[in-house]
Amino acid sequence: MKCKYCGYEDHSFAKVCPICGEAVEEQTVGVRNAGIKISEAKKVDMKTAGTKAAEPPQLSRETTEIKESREAKDKEAGEEKPIENISPKDKTPLQEDEKEKTSLASKVLVGIVMALICIGGIWFFAGDLFKSASIAGDWYSIHNDTVYHMKISSSYAVSVYERDDINFETMQGMWNQESNVLDIEGQIYSLSEVNGEKALVNTDWDGSSEYWFNSLETCLKNNGGFESGSYLLTLLNKCEISFFGDNGEGKCDIWHPTLTEDNSKNLIYVANSLVYHDDRTENLSNGDKFTLSVTYNKKLAEMLNVEVEDEPREITVEGLTEYYISASDIPKKLVKKLKKNAIKSINAFNDWNEISSRQLVKMYFYVNPENTKETRVVAIAKISYFDDFFGEARTQYLAFYLENLTSNTEDFTFRSRMFSSGLNSAEEALDAIFYNGEEEYCQEININ
Repeated sequence: MKCKYCGYEDHSFAKVCPICGEAVEEQTVGVRNAGIKISEAKKVDMKTAGTKAAEPPQLSRETTEIKESREAKDKEAGEEKPIENISPKDKTPLQEDEKEKTSLASKVLVGIVMALICIGGIWFFAGDLFKSASIAGDWYSIHNDTVYHMKISSSYAVSVYERDDINFETMQGMWNQESNVLDIEGQIYSLSEVNGEKALVNTDWDGSSEYWFNSLETCLKNNGGFESGSYLLTLLNKCEISFFGDNGEGKCDIWHPTLTEDNSKNLIYVANSLVYHDDRTENLSNGDKFTLSVTYNKKLAEMLNVEVEDEPREITVEGLTEYYISASDIPKKLVKKLKKNAIKSINAFNDWNEISSRQLVKMYFYVNPENTKETRVVAIAKISYFDDFFGEARTQYLAFYLENLTSNTEDFTFRSRMFSSGLNSAEEALDAIFYNGEEEYCQEININ
């Protein structure tokens, strides 16, 4: 077989030329059975001849010169040709193997470089997330013996829980990675260390600072600590309730008695976490009933070993302001009080004349038809006195009045209005105290 690249004639039926290393295509030869490949022909010859294959002949002079010329050129260059610069005619099987190894090493190196680039990119772009993790979580602070809880999410959404860890206010914060500062709607919190503990510090305009620690126990320790032992806190039986507003539109205030410094710090912290709840908060009327319950910071109570009695309590509404729209609506107890104070005001009245007698004769109740909350109680007194100028005894009727009577009126002082002579009856005195005929809306109060 003759190599078509270098011209070497090979009679060993090799598939690779031993001189140039190029693959030698199998060729058919003219044997008796046409179409049989050389390799097959060899097998046939070997089998029929029963002899070993002939040794390859010596290289021809032309082929030897080609080989020697190539070796001389390589020697002059002083090094082997780079694999990538060797023409297909010059490549050997060894060089092909070296090329494959070099290619594999290059791929591995490129893979390592790409992996490092990916890791660096993740670190760079996720830097904000790692920064967020440094402040995300729970933070606690104490103001006026009240524990506050602030929760910061990874997106810097801020929830501030007041007292009972149930009711909260949500705000949005912005984190400055360079300066480690959190801006919560204008309030600046700097990430720092206080007594060796990580803390968010907010400094007010007057120089005072508040500190937020990322654990409740750390917060308590940095605010004077807490006491050992167990405690009992009774809530609903000792709470104070006040009602205010008008009947039908009333509201209530509920609070726990203030604990003094004589009480345990543990009790004060838990008591200040109380939040009272009632199932009716508006439009209350006297006599209404509602259920009062309470929530508190249970995590704080458990840490401080404080047991809390928090059974619901039924409350009856009372003390809301009632307005009367007729004389018959005024309670008898209140009528007696009006009469007593009217007589007291009449007896305190003095004139330059010598008064011989004073007598409450009638009382009236006036309601403004355009505003039923505008009312007036009028007391008519009969005054007997001696007129020094005329030198004779006279009788005059005098009106006393009290404005805006309600169920919560505290001042029952009646004002007086002095009239000239001629007011000879209670009706005349009543007419004189009004200016625009309002007396027609007056109702007489039964004072007997």
